[in-house]
Parts: sequence; structure tokens; C-alpha cells
Amino acid sequence: MIDPQSTADEGHMTDEVPLTEQGLRAAVHEALAARLPVGTGDTTLQFVPAPDDWSRDTGVVLRDDRMLATLRLISWDVDGDTRQINSIKEQQVVLAAGISSHLPERVLACVQGWLAALELSARWWRPAVGETLMPHDLYPSRVLNLRSAEHPTDFAAAFLQRSRLGRLTIPREEKSSSD
Repeated sequence: MIDPQSTADEGHMTDEVPLTEQGLRAAVHEALAARLPVGTGDTTLQFVPAPDDWSRDTGVVLRDDRMLATLRLISWDVDGDTRQINSIKEQQVVLAAGISSHLPERVLACVQGWLAALELSARWWRPAVGETLMPHDLYPSRVLNLRSAEHPTDFAAAFLQRSRLGRLTIPREEKSSSD
């Protein structure tokens, strides 16, 4: 089983050097590239990184006081050991709105918490999650505004709430009967 504490702490910056906006962009890009894709047999969420020259508007982008990341949600048709693509949905997802009003370290902690929560919840996603959702549905961006969350584990717990990523998972009763 994945330990939410160690999963959320992975990659957390421990040095005291403050992040710049560009440093934050690079740190978020690195975290997304390291932790995605995640998913089940019939749904995969991927990060679409920018090319090496950062010329395309993909990867992690800072624009209009927002941080956006390009994510791709793939829905698969599964027939035994064979998988075929059913649909691909790619869009820029707002990771942080009003970025200038948040400390870069807090934004990074929020993204790290989301990645940890995503890894945990993806193990129990309902069948065909990718058929009905868009990538932005997997990132409840208002979690960054929670005053009580500071550390990646705080954010991970907030993302896992039933009203957020928890709504995509199989109910606990069904999990225990399938174990």
C-alpha cells in the first residue's frame, strides 16, 4: 500500500532558498513528469511536457497570474490483455489561480499533495472514469485556498475528501467485498 506521508513528502523542497516563479514552474514540471502517468486499466492521466526549448504552450505555463499544466486523460477499451484507445482528452488545467497571492512553496506543496492523492485514489477509480470526465475534473483547484493546508500531506488529505477526488472512487463497501 502507498503511504500517504512518504508519497506526499517525495520531492518536497527542504532547503530554505525561496522559489522564484520560474523555479516554481520548473519544480512543478519536474514533479508532474516524475509522478504521472497514473491510472487504472481503463483510464490513464498523463502530463504533457513542453519540448526542450519550452517554445510550445504545453507543460507548465505561467500566464495571466495563473499556473497551468497540460494534462491528457486517456480512456481505454479493455478486452482481456488487449487495450485500445477509446478517447483522448487533452487540456490545460489551472493548478493555481491568483498565483501572485500565494507563496511558491505553498503552490508546490499543493501540487505535490495532489499527486500523492491522485496516486492513492487512482487505485480505486470507478470503471470508465476517463469516459465521462475531462482532465480538469481531476484537479479541484480551490484546495490551494484552504487556510489549514500547508504541507503536501495536508493538501493530499484535502484532495482525498469525498467531495473532491474521493467522489471518483469505488465506495468503501464495494472495495472490501472485492478484496
